[in-house]
Amino acid sequence: MNSLDTLSYCKRLEAAGMPREQAEVQAQILSQMATKEDLKQLEARTKERPVFDLKQQKQKVKIHDFVMGLIAIYLVQLCLIVAAVLYLPH
Repeated sequence: MNSLDTLSYCKRLEAAGMPREQAEVQAQILSQMATKEDLKQLEARTKERPVFDLKQQKQKVKIHDFVMGLIAIYLVQLCLIVAAVLYLPH
């Protein structure tokens, strides 16, 4: 969380000669910026819970490819059996 005192910041800008409206806008923008502490907290949260586990995704892809290969083999076998029943002489 940003700990900028926007009121005193705005008053300091006005005292330096900046128009009030411009000083208020600048203070509002600065109050919404991330601080070093905000970034450290974000980094700590992302280290706690990785967004993407590459090894796990590779394992899922390998299993998916294996299952799709088995389905393809079964479909080819089924087609061969149907062709044999339909087109071979009885």
